[in-house]
Amino acid sequence: MRNKNIDNTNIDSIHEEIYKEDFTNILKMIKESQQNALRSVNTELIDLYWNIGKFIHR
Repeated sequence: MRNKNIDNTNIDSIHEEIYKEDFTNILKMIKESQQNALRSVNTELIDLYWNIGKFIHR
């Protein structure tokens, strides 16, 4: 009976590590998407400011 508990503990520990790794990967995907969104917004703002400058200059 004791070996069975040890085996279950080891399996639970392995599952916990897998879940932690999966969660870490999900967080990385979220952060990468957020950074991509910020880059896109910054690009649009730069284009806007450039176009406003061109409009004022003419």
